[in-house]
Amino acid sequence: MNELEDLPEFNPPDSFCIESELESPIPRPIPEIVKSGKYYQSQKKMFIWIFSIGIVIICSAYFPSMSGWGNTIQVSSLLAWIGSVFCLISLLPLTNIVFFLGPFRYIKEGVPIAVRVFSVVKAPSSTVNGETSHYVYHVEIEFINPQNEKVNYMTVRSDEFSAAVKDNYSTSLLRGQYLTGIYLPGKLQATLTLYGFLGLNPEASVIQRKKIFDKKTLFAIILGITAIVMFMGALVGCLISLEYCRPLEYNLKDTIWPMIIGGVLFGALFNGYFYWNYRKTKKVIQEKNKKALQDGGEIELLPNSFVNPKSGSDWLIKMLMLIGMPLLGSYIGLCSCFYLNTLADRSESKYKNGEITSVKRIDHRLAIHDYLIEYVIAGSDETYKIRTNDKFVETIMTNLCIVEIKKGNLGWPWVKQLHPIMEPSDIN
Repeated sequence: MNELEDLPEFNPPDSFCIESELESPIPRPIPEIVKSGKYYQSQKKMFIWIFSIGIVIICSAYFPSMSGWGNTIQVSSLLAWIGSVFCLISLLPLTNIVFFLGPFRYIKEGVPIAVRVFSVVKAPSSTVNGETSHYVYHVEIEFINPQNEKVNYMTVRSDEFSAAVKDNYSTSLLRGQYLTGIYLPGKLQATLTLYGFLGLNPEASVIQRKKIFDKKTLFAIILGITAIVMFMGALVGCLISLEYCRPLEYNLKDTIWPMIIGGVLFGALFNGYFYWNYRKTKKVIQEKNKKALQDGGEIELLPNSFVNPKSGSDWLIKMLMLIGMPLLGSYIGLCSCFYLNTLADRSESKYKNGEITSVKRIDHRLAIHDYLIEYVIAGSDETYKIRTNDKFVETIMTNLCIVEIKKGNLGWPWVKQLHPIMEPSDIN
């Protein structure tokens, strides 16, 4: 419990009053003003979005082009069912606003009391991979307990909001301010909260969010999305390079420097960004808190980060980042060499006899599938693999094939294509 030596005795001023919708006897009617509140609007938007997605998915199931996907993406035949599931899920938020469930109970049967703000803290609430993903407001309040008529203290919290837009959230709460608290009958300790946290009455709301992004925020969002797309594209590109651009033979010594350069650059850029961003955020928060201590406003805590580990799991993530990112960079460097080796390779093709030893169908998630073909090249005992699709498999009429081999831009021979020999099939 914190000392309240600088605050006078708890005594709500004459100007303090409970919101009008909470003054009538229980059960209370739901006023029209809640339809303008954040909770009602968020549930309404959620219903519209989810229901619209469901309708689009159902309609797309009947597009003529979908019938041509059946051999490869069987999920097209399930789209109507998937869309129906979305439509059913959308009924959950719709039920909340039609029958006034959830937080609306506080208006119907809640017990309002006067509370006084002691402290306001914007603090991390959720962490993903060592980095803060969500924030929440913790407000320490003082109130007279109706059960024993004694002064009690409690910390209540707001709904979570994304760490990416935390600077767009602010609160009008100040130390020493009186406002309405509310709880459900018989559940004071478990349900007490600030009425302004419920998002029911927009006039009672104590949390504000900027609706217009400034240029700095917009640039940060665009930059972040671009970085994520590039990172995911690099990983997908690596997988494609390993599957389709892997050379038949190559000298590992030739890949050492690309792997080292990739590891150093990727590790330095990735870890360096997080270290720089943490130090910058720390400086900004310290400046904000200095002003807040003078004005009695909100105090913001530093975000959780592997840069400043506080637990065993944080240290583990830090070691994984410091070691794993350079290794990932080396992997990307190697796959880039494979890709560059095949990129616009105009060398003369060489053809060798080959034999297909196995054709396996590989089923992936969402009913997507492809085929893995194993084959051997004449004069070699090593078995090679190549992925392909239904169209190619339908052309296989015999075990025999012609292997088209390119020299490679880096001197690593690679298989451009298999050419099945068109004769009656003697394999299953």
